[in-house]
Amino acid sequence: MASPSENLSVFLRDRILTGALRAGEKLPTEAELAESFQLSRPSVREAIAVLRAEDLVVSRRGSGSFVSATPRFEIRLPLPTASLEDVTRMIELRRAIETEATRLAAARRTSAQLEALREAERALLLAEAEGRDGVCEDLLFHRIIAEATGNDYLLDVHLACQQVLTQAMRATRANERRRAAFVAEVHAEHARILLAIEAGEGAWAADAMATHLLGAERRLRAARAETVDG
Repeated sequence: MASPSENLSVFLRDRILTGALRAGEKLPTEAELAESFQLSRPSVREAIAVLRAEDLVVSRRGSGSFVSATPRFEIRLPLPTASLEDVTRMIELRRAIETEATRLAAARRTSAQLEALREAERALLLAEAEGRDGVCEDLLFHRIIAEATGNDYLLDVHLACQQVLTQAMRATRANERRRAAFVAEVHAEHARILLAIEAGEGAWAADAMATHLLGAERRLRAARAETVDG
C-alpha cells in the first residue's frame, strides 16, 4: 500500500505531466498541501523531494517550489539477467527503438555524424583485435545513430535504456566472440547499416538494423545451443 507522501507525489506528478500544472507555475505551499491532503508537513516535504529528484520541480529558498521549465521523468527498467529469455526481450526492445532510429538517421545525419559512425566501427575492430569485448565501442555506434535522428526524445529514451542495453550487449558479445564467424557477421551487418545511412536510404537502413538485431538473437541462440551440446 502506498504511503501518504507517495500518494501526494503521484497526484502532483500526474498534474505536471498532463499539463494541469504548467512549467514555471508555483505549487501550493507546504501548509496548503498538508491541509488539503490531511498530511504532516514532513510527509509533504518528502513528496516534493521525490518530484525534485525527478527534475519535475525546483525549490527556491524563501519562495517555494515550482514546476520545472522543462519537466522530465526518469525511465526505470530492471536490469536483465544473463538468461536467454531476458536477453531476447532486450533485443526485442532494441528492435522497437533502433529500427526506426536508423530510418530517421539515414535522412537526417550530418557529415560529422557519419564520420563518427565510421570511427566507432574502427574502434570496435581495434577493441576486438586487442582482445577486449568491444561493448563500449558497439554502444557508441548505436548511440551515434540515435543522436543522428535529431530527435531529443528518442535519444533520451535510448540513453535511459543504455545501462540495460549494456547488459544485453555483453551477453551477446560474449557469445559472438566464441566463434570468428559470428564476429565477421556483426561487422558485415554494421557495414550494411553504414552504407544505408551514408546513402540516405531510410527503408534500407531500417531493414539493415532489423537484420542486425535479428542476427544478434540468432547468434545468441546458436551459441547457447552449442554450449548445451558441448
